Amino acid sequence: MASLGELLFYAATQLDDEQADPIWEIPEVAVNMLVTCLAAGEDEVVRFYACKTVENITAQSISAGCSFATLKVAALLMNIYHTVTNEPLKISAAVTISHICKLNTTLFPTIFESLTIKNFSIALLEGIPRIQQAFLTMLNIALTQPYAKLDETLQADDSF
Repeated sequence: MASLGELLFYAATQLDDEQADPIWEIPEVAVNMLVTCLAAGEDEVVRFYACKTVENITAQSISAGCSFATLKVAALLMNIYHTVTNEPLKISAAVTISHICKLNTTLFPTIFESLTIKNFSIALLEGIPRIQQAFLTMLNIALTQPYAKLDETLQADDSF
């Protein structure tokens, strides 16, 4: 997974240039493999490298990153965030969620409701700095989108 991740990340770095060679397109089978490796039940090291690969691709390339900006990937990443105790994996999942929210802003309401305002606020107040930054980025993106429930939810939470 680590080697595949490095290859796919390198390919993603080649895609958004106006002179991009189509040879660097990330095949759907590779996208599906990475998504499969994010699932619960996979080896945690494999999940970590798959998550890190998706994080790096979504940070680097709009065209390649959009392949991962889906509800299915968001759900898998939320599962990782909610269930793992491995801190680097949890951080990577949070950062990746932030990246896919930037690529597909329509995912934020689902992600926000999965997190709950209480957990969102706790992460902002007490979380690890990289998770705080990821959540602040998501919040900034959400505030620029039409999501009426966000304002009332935030205003109703004392800790926020």
